[in-house]
This record gives sequence, structure tokens and C-alpha cells, in this order.
Amino acid sequence: MTYLTTIAHRITSDGGTVVLGIQPMPSPALQPPGEPSWDDYRAAVLALGNQHCQVIDQSHLWGSDYSVGEAAGKYADPIHPSDAGARDIADSIWDALTR
Repeated sequence: MTYLTTIAHRITSDGGTVVLGIQPMPSPALQPPGEPSWDDYRAAVLALGNQHCQVIDQSHLWGSDYSVGEAAGKYADPIHPSDAGARDIADSIWDALTR
């Protein structure tokens, strides 16, 4: 997260605006044991956002966990969205940026 914070500071110090996106959660089967979890990364990005920038959090765009989005056909594989999922993500980003 140190590198991301440094980048955010550089952008904002030059008058820019930082917007970070958190994609919908991937399959928990992809989580290596002993590594920081997806929830850990999400929490770190949200903390950075609270201090320096806007965060578009799509973590639960399709429901409370991965299986809901998978059952709805929003994933093409355990991490990548299907065409319908990609459209939902794009619409969500557009809505967040144009409010």
C-alpha cells in the first residue's frame, strides 16, 4: 500500500484527482493460504480512500459473496467478469463518476 499512497500523493500534489476502484470479489478458492486476503486488500484501499481519494467499491456489486455473482452469470471464470458482468462494472463506474 505504500506505493499506492505515494502515487496518490504525487497525483494530488500536482492538482490531480485520484479515483481507486475495487472490483467485485473473486472466488475464495483463489486465495493462497497465509497471504493477505482480498478483504485485507479491500480494507487497505478503503483506508487510503478515506484519506486521499474517492474509492468506487464494487465489492458487493452482485451480492454478498462470490457465489451470488457466479450464479447470476456475472463471472466468465473465478476472477474475470462475463460480458454482462463487465457491463455492470462499467455502468457502476460511470454512475459513481457522474453523480
